[in-house]
Amino acid sequence: RAVWAAALVGSLLALQCVYRQGYGIGQWQFLRGSQARAEYLSRQRVTYGLPDYAAAAWINAHTAPDAKVLLVGESRGLYQERDFVAATVYDANPFWAAAAAAPDADGLRRRLAELGVTHLLVSVRGLFFRYDSAVVLPRETAGGAVVDGFVGRWLDKVWEDREDAGEQPRWLVVYELR
Repeated sequence: RAVWAAALVGSLLALQCVYRQGYGIGQWQFLRGSQARAEYLSRQRVTYGLPDYAAAAWINAHTAPDAKVLLVGESRGLYQERDFVAATVYDANPFWAAAAAAPDADGLRRRLAELGVTHLLVSVRGLFFRYDSAVVLPRETAGGAVVDGFVGRWLDKVWEDREDAGEQPRWLVVYELR
């Protein structure tokens, strides 16, 4: 009887943990249908940090089917319906590698054109979150004249979602290459 009682108490404790964790990540609201899919996927929570869904949805709806997106500060391309180039937080991002190798802003633009890139999706919060990683944000390259000149000359901001205050800070920007 003691074993059955312990198993029952353990099972009830496990169910309570599952319910509370599901509530904390918004799972139950979504399953009840009280939250739209886009809203659920656009909100940050413990199990889904710094989501890029809103930017991916905008890209899917507003870019040509043959667009190619380079992700900077973000390694997940899960909801991208367009061709994309991404790097994990352990790999050199092609944007930073091209910027480091380029002699000037025009050279960086040529390299991105060779890759077929038409748009950049930049997760500024993602860059900030991993500011101490030289792979995700190589400070010398990012703060150099090549990147500065490139941003000023070759990029047009076409979409931005920024919220600095509150529990859900986010800053996503989509640029189109000229």
